[in-house]
Amino acid sequence: MSRIRYRKTVYENRWLRVTARTVDTPGLSSDEPYYALEQHDYVHVLALTDEDDVLLVRQYRPAVEAMTTEMPSGHIEAGETPAECARRELAEETGYTTPSVELLSRIRPDTGRLSNSMWCFLARGARPLHGSNWVPETGLEVVRLPLNEYLAQIEDGASLNCMDLATLMIALGRGLIDLPHVGRAADTLPV
Repeated sequence: MSRIRYRKTVYENRWLRVTARTVDTPGLSSDEPYYALEQHDYVHVLALTDEDDVLLVRQYRPAVEAMTTEMPSGHIEAGETPAECARRELAEETGYTTPSVELLSRIRPDTGRLSNSMWCFLARGARPLHGSNWVPETGLEVVRLPLNEYLAQIEDGASLNCMDLATLMIALGRGLIDLPHVGRAADTLPV
């Protein structure tokens, strides 16, 4: 059985901690450290309006040096439940609220590098905040797409965020949303 022999924080800020660990694994013991990122858990929200439009946010992501379009998401704050965070992130990032959020799953986004969990939620019936003075977060643009257009973008490779895909696939797999026809046969997909 594997065990952690040594653990040391080598870098830390308010968003993450980098930890070096030396691991004893039968037949593979080494003094070379293994590095892991420790972050707060975060939520990912598949938000649908009554018209089955998906609410997304477009923003610049320095890690990939590109504009991305993705589902509302964010870190869970101290003292906040995952469901409270899902509602807060939806409101902050899109200016929409929902009568309920449904937990789809708690998953591990990258067990090889990250120690945290991602809480996937489905928010149906999303509607603009009433009488709100909502101001979009700097650098965020709200995108509202019909579900079939969103799925077509995924097929075309325009939306390749694995956290979005995981949340979407869990909702589809549980039969909570329908997979509309997006106009292309499976044998014509690019390879």
